[in-house]
Amino acid sequence: MRKKILCVLPTVTDPRAALRIQMLDQAGFQVEAIAFETSYYPGKSLDCPVQSLGKLRFRPYYFRVPESLTRIPKIRAAIQRSDIVYVFHLNMLIAALPAAAGLGKPVVLEIHDINPRQISRGPGGWLGRLIDRFVTEACQLLVLTSHGYYAYYRGFQIPSLVIENKLGASFAAAVQKNGIPALTCEPLDSRPLRIGYFGFLRDEWSMRVLEELTASAPGRFEGVIAGVPHHRMMSRDDFLQRVTRSQNLHYQGPYRHPDDLSSLYASVDVVLNCIPPVRPSSWSRTNRYYDACLFQKPLIVRAGTEDANEVARRQIGLVVTEDTVEGVAAAICRVTSADWERWRRNMAALPRQAYAYNDDDVLRLGQALNKVAGKNARG
Repeated sequence: MRKKILCVLPTVTDPRAALRIQMLDQAGFQVEAIAFETSYYPGKSLDCPVQSLGKLRFRPYYFRVPESLTRIPKIRAAIQRSDIVYVFHLNMLIAALPAAAGLGKPVVLEIHDINPRQISRGPGGWLGRLIDRFVTEACQLLVLTSHGYYAYYRGFQIPSLVIENKLGASFAAAVQKNGIPALTCEPLDSRPLRIGYFGFLRDEWSMRVLEELTASAPGRFEGVIAGVPHHRMMSRDDFLQRVTRSQNLHYQGPYRHPDDLSSLYASVDVVLNCIPPVRPSSWSRTNRYYDACLFQKPLIVRAGTEDANEVARRQIGLVVTEDTVEGVAAAICRVTSADWERWRRNMAALPRQAYAYNDDDVLRLGQALNKVAGKNARG
């Protein structure tokens, strides 16, 4: 009989959670989800029964935790129907642990992001880390999506494994079967290099790099932007005004991951993936890294990040070491068509398991979950 897993999610439209649920199903579990409904970012529908926790307005982290706590009775009722509780993100764990109290169900936590407050200095940061460690070590298993996260979690007394945020195996296979989409002629020699900036648009630095490139060398570069602008960077209206001021910046609007990736990546030559080289963001592996590898679009990354380590090792893009916007723009201006072609060849030679899940990933996750479920049953 298949064990039942309850996935506790902050939002029902999280594409990474949707992919994890597919993996859990492939590993032999019967999956149910309970999640908030949000509208701030489009996502993929979950391929399992879903119970709503109600609507949640996108607000800062410390506002979302109290709202999660008010849903404890609903979460507890759902946990009673399950064998394992699989929680995404720390703010949902703070509600899931008291909801699971006394029910004897193992709790698993998956970490997609580490909040800067978790490593901040001073009494607030110290207290946050103390609470974080207390609630995390109350779980039976920790699933990390980046090896870099061990820099924070290394001393925690809890079994753990890394399951990266790779693409789905069936999706990657379908894309490759249909052929990798590409622009019709080579960049730089006969047309501008088209640079894509995709995702949750919250990096002001990356926006300024695109603006500098397309303004200073309009015949050489065009920028293609897609996703949702983060409220901390600027309002949506300000963002749209900023894009429309340049004839060489093109905004495609929000997109669904992975449904819209083929058309999106077909419109660019390289992908700007310049997350800041500061903790904790430098510890993470980005979705754009895996997407770009599948679609064979070389990456532009900043030195000192997890993605930069892989880009340098595999020679699949440009690692920029400059700190200033002008310095980075100058480094990108030095890219030649021969560089681009070499990076593309290296990307085409990547094994599929470098960017998409394989049977081993599903097996490792399933074995780890069955192990904690078995320990709990014996305990």
